Amino acid sequence: MIYTWAILSHVLAIIVCGYAFWRGGSVERYGAAIIAVSWILSTFLQSNAGHGPGPVVVCIDVLTMLILLYYSERTRALWVACCAAFTVLAVLTHVAFYTARQMSLVAYITAAGLFGGYCLLLPLFIRMIVLEWQRFTSRRSSRKSSKPNI
Repeated sequence: MIYTWAILSHVLAIIVCGYAFWRGGSVERYGAAIIAVSWILSTFLQSNAGHGPGPVVVCIDVLTMLILLYYSERTRALWVACCAAFTVLAVLTHVAFYTARQMSLVAYITAAGLFGGYCLLLPLFIRMIVLEWQRFTSRRSSRKSSKPNI
């Protein structure tokens, strides 16, 4: 069963990752690719048994966390480090659910979806806003400097 918040997160993932592919630099494109591949795999390989996303999604989240941690170390980009931190929180949510059986399924799915979904997209979205602002101010300052002083 797909809920409205899940549909909205898919739409946001398509918009944010698509915009990063279109207008981002190489770091943003690779980061968006990591997020998009993880998102697509999680969507199509999740369990429909009614007991959470399933062990396959947990493995995808762990792999995504490791890749983003490595990519964060390689690029030294703050937004990648934030994405990696949110995937750590998503993995810790999985660990908490499977070890402490007192967590409700609704709380588990909500936390995993929040940290591994919306929060994962937020740093990339903010980075794209900052990148566009830098381009805008750069164009504006180059126009001012190219005008002759009369």
